[in-house]
Amino acid sequence: MRRTDLKKSFIPEFSVIESRVRADYEREEALKLASAAARKAQLDVIGGKVTLSELAKELNLKHFVTTFAEKDKARLDGKPAASFFEKAYALNDSSLVLETKFGDDYYVVQLERSEIGRAHV
Repeated sequence: MRRTDLKKSFIPEFSVIESRVRADYEREEALKLASAAARKAQLDVIGGKVTLSELAKELNLKHFVTTFAEKDKARLDGKPAASFFEKAYALNDSSLVLETKFGDDYYVVQLERSEIGRAHV
């Protein structure tokens, strides 16, 4: 690098970047709250306080029952989801409850019946 290639540093006015900074902060805070809510949901299901279907209805969340597809073909909300289903495959008992993040969304997963391989999400 030659001396003539150097550029002076530039710090923009806060008013120019305020909306982006605020949006980033709010997104980070929302993700923290979602993570805490998913963890609480997981513990409530494990503790027998609520089922996933009851929880989804109470909080107006999406609830679905799925069978495990081949990992390389698995999709979740239209996106390839092999990593998500790989974690879910680790469940081998209906008393186990998985809390996991996929994209910006948090999921709580529980086997319906381990011998059938269907899961509530």
